[in-house]
Amino acid sequence: MKGLRLFSVALIAWCSLGATSGLAYASADNGTEDVAKMQYETGMRLARDKEDAQAREWFARSAAGGYPPAYYALGYLYFDGRGVPRDDRKAVELFRKAADRGVADAQYMMGVMYAVGRGVEKDSRRSIQWMRKAAGHGHPGARKTLQGLFGPTAVK
Repeated sequence: MKGLRLFSVALIAWCSLGATSGLAYASADNGTEDVAKMQYETGMRLARDKEDAQAREWFARSAAGGYPPAYYALGYLYFDGRGVPRDDRKAVELFRKAADRGVADAQYMMGVMYAVGRGVEKDSRRSIQWMRKAAGHGHPGARKTLQGLFGPTAVK
């Protein structure tokens, strides 16, 4: 794992150098998103290895680079209290950023948060709206939830 961390740090430093020196491989047009995706993937590896505090740092870097799934991953750490103190309001803020950018898992979690009133005031109408958005993006949990509430024809 230590070798992976060193490689990831070296790779990000190399890409960041390109971004500041104007080299094509890290330009705003084609590289910034790639760097943010690599940062996210590094965070995911660290999270799988239960290195949550380090995962949080990589997810935060990726989110700062505008990579939508990173907002969701960072929000989930706050939701679950992994590597950070549990903070439902912060989780909702981050889920919302990801959900607004089309991340189905985040849309589903917004539905959950409104359904149970974690980090937001309980609101069934908003919960269903978010569940429908997630189901529209193919989220299986949202589809199952809506079908359980409204029957098998609730989601097409």
